[in-house]
Amino acid sequence: MSDGRAPVSPCIGVCTLDSVSGYCRGCRRTIEEIAAWPRLDATAKRRIIAALQGREVALETRHAGTNQERAARSKEISPWMKPP
Repeated sequence: MSDGRAPVSPCIGVCTLDSVSGYCRGCRRTIEEIAAWPRLDATAKRRIIAALQGREVALETRHAGTNQERAARSKEISPWMKPP
């Protein structure tokens, strides 16, 4: 992307903000970055895109823990469902 053209938006149409990190679960940008995107110059857009991979790893790690916890809980039998 060193040809001077601005990068295209990383939006993939999965627009849901993670309540803990504040990142979009689709593109990994903050709401401020999403709102500012049309007005940013190419350099600023490249900086945001460069940060996205690290954010993806952080979100996946956090959600993996959440999914593992959810799976562990789903294996537990609720007290009212245990046989008498």
